[in-house]
Formats: sequence, C-alpha cells, structure tokens
Amino acid sequence: MGRGPAVLPVQQRTAGSLRHRARRLARRRQHAASKNRSRTAELDQWVLRFSSHPGARLARVSYRRRWATEGTYRAAQSGGDGHHGWDLGRLVTRAPSATAVERIVGLWALGTLLQCWLGHHAGQATAPTLVRQIVAQWTTTGRLSVWARGRLARTEPSAQLSLWLKDTLRVGTEHLAATPPLAPVRRLPARRPAPRQAA
Repeated sequence: MGRGPAVLPVQQRTAGSLRHRARRLARRRQHAASKNRSRTAELDQWVLRFSSHPGARLARVSYRRRWATEGTYRAAQSGGDGHHGWDLGRLVTRAPSATAVERIVGLWALGTLLQCWLGHHAGQATAPTLVRQIVAQWTTTGRLSVWARGRLARTEPSAQLSLWLKDTLRVGTEHLAATPPLAPVRRLPARRPAPRQAA
C-alpha cells in the first residue's frame, strides 16, 4: 500500500494525456482543499495492490488478466449492481490511518477469499447433487464468477445449502490455518516527482 508506480496503457502515456491527467489532478486537489479534507490529496495517490505476486513488476504483467476477476474488484467498491459490494472506497477514505486501511482491506480480502472458496466449490462437477441442482437455478448460461456463485450460495434463501456451507467453510478454514505465514511485506518508498524537463 502506498504510492506505487503509475500503470498506464501505452495510449494514455502521450504528452496530451499526461497534461490532461495533471490538470485533472490539480482540479481535484483544489476541490479537496476547498472541502478542508487535508488527507484527500494524499489518499488520491495511494495504490492498493491486490496480488499474490511478490513484486510490483510481476503484478503489472499479470494485470492484463484482470478482466477475469473484474467482478471481485467491483464487489470491493459497491458491487456490480451498486448494492451488494463492500463500499471499500468510502470505508478507506474515512479510516483514520494507514494501519486502519490495512485492517479494513485485510478483512475485505479474507471475506472475498472465503466467498470465492464457496463459489469455486459450488461450481465443481464433484459438488453434491443438491448443490449442483441449486447452482443450476441461478443462471441460464451457467456463466457466473466464483465470487457471484459464492455470494449466491451464502445468501441462498431456502437454507438447503446450510450443511454444505458449514462443511465447505470448515475445510477452507482448515486450509487457511495450515498455511504458513507469509514474509512481511516491504512497503514502497514514497515517490518523489520527476524533475521537470525543459521544453
């Protein structure tokens, strides 16, 4: 977490695009200052990198595959429909410190992991017959993300999945408990603006 390197597509790295970004950022800072929110300019520059890769370069390379997990990121915001997400942006901006942000994001990550675990197992051909029958009722195409399947399994109104949910979550928590702890994450140093070049 912190000010990471800018990850811009090639077509957005032109001089015109960069000027537009700089003007937009200046307007944003001016607006934030008028609202007396001293931390807004700092928060606007933060990057939260959700990746299992050990470094930023590998994470950027894998970013191209993000479309497959886009629903998970929308869920972190306000959900694909605007109602079923975590509203993480609002929560993070109200957090009093970077430590609080890390805790909120950690809670979101754990919840998302468990929900995706449920969704993955609900979509398996080896799932119990009752589970497969209920999952088949959720969509006519069978195309749901693991996140969406997990949410539907968790909120299934008939309660017919309750025993399966309990068993599947128990197995998931056993896997989590058996996982060795990760090495501490190295924080990114604060980035200094690049010196201006003469035109």
